[in-house]
Amino acid sequence: MRRRDFIAFLGAASALPRAAWSQQARCEAASDLACFGDIPVSYDDDRFKGNAASRALKLSSGGTVSNKSITQTGSIASIVTGDGATIRNCRVNSRECVRIGGGGVFLIDHCYLEALGVESDHADVIQAYSPGSRGTLKISNTGIATHGTAANVGVFIADNWTGTIDLENVAFIGGGVNYGLRIHPDAGGDNIIRLRNVLFIPPFRYAPYLFGNVGRQKNIIELWENVRIATMENDRLALGPALPKPF
Repeated sequence: MRRRDFIAFLGAASALPRAAWSQQARCEAASDLACFGDIPVSYDDDRFKGNAASRALKLSSGGTVSNKSITQTGSIASIVTGDGATIRNCRVNSRECVRIGGGGVFLIDHCYLEALGVESDHADVIQAYSPGSRGTLKISNTGIATHGTAANVGVFIADNWTGTIDLENVAFIGGGVNYGLRIHPDAGGDNIIRLRNVLFIPPFRYAPYLFGNVGRQKNIIELWENVRIATMENDRLALGPALPKPF
């Protein structure tokens, strides 16, 4: 990350009213990374050394995958789900990592997911695409890395997939992507958004996140706790200022 990008971003944040961005989180010490659990921020994190290499996967409804290393994208994404899925202790580095392809409950835990688009790609790390489906997407203890090439968003919720989006101990590593997190409701209903211990690491082309209301429905932020800017050098995190709750 270029120093001037980070300084410019902090300058914009500091222009906000002090009460908006200096809220105290439950973790009192801003430098206490223990608050954020154990988030992998590199494909080479030691926890994945025992993983088995795998081709791109399509999970059946309710399917589970764990302890895999995947670099193949397949025709859609490296991991494509049906209705409900559990993805644990996996690392993925491809053109698109996870496609949520149904409704139900989805858990992504202790993973490192990185997407690098090619040519005309619209690369997302995690995209929920199943128009009309409702579900719960829980992401925890996970690093989500993006790049500015043929890229869109780290996590993209749109196209009338609606439900609850619950993030805890998650790092969005920007790399110049449009947004780290982009969530829109739709005709299917409102979204419930829950963020606790979430880091956004610039640069982002536009902003760390975008929440837009669509189809007379709305995003409802039920939890916004310890959401912060961070920096990363040599795979080490340093915490920056708190980000304001959008609404």
